[in-house]
Amino acid sequence: MIKKWIKQYNEFKKVKAQLTKKMDDLKEQIFNAVEKDGKEDDKGSLFLEVDEEIVKKEKRTSVKVENTEANFKFLRQKGLEDCIDTVEQINESMLEQAVLDEELSEEELKKIITKKITWALKIDKKKEE
Repeated sequence: MIKKWIKQYNEFKKVKAQLTKKMDDLKEQIFNAVEKDGKEDDKGSLFLEVDEEIVKKEKRTSVKVENTEANFKFLRQKGLEDCIDTVEQINESMLEQAVLDEELSEEELKKIITKKITWALKIDKKKEE
């Protein structure tokens, strides 16, 4: 039974890759059509009415604060130090060196680390001998 499952898994994996590629190609073609013939809404998204459907190239904007020294300096000059967090984190390379230098034991290290195990299915062809 497992041989059948492996065969099906490999077939579906191949089909999934083909479908993903085809969907990406179609998405690009649809985007091009919406850009060419669509109308813009008040949020900057583009839409195109096609029979009973409305196809939308939706504009999504994310905002990220840039944590640069220049921005920190700017906020400090404005007296906005409260807008800056100081985050403590363990320097992993220094921690590793402390273990190598025997300043920290393996047992002590185990107390401050967390291991996460994940599993992946991998099916390879046997190598011929």
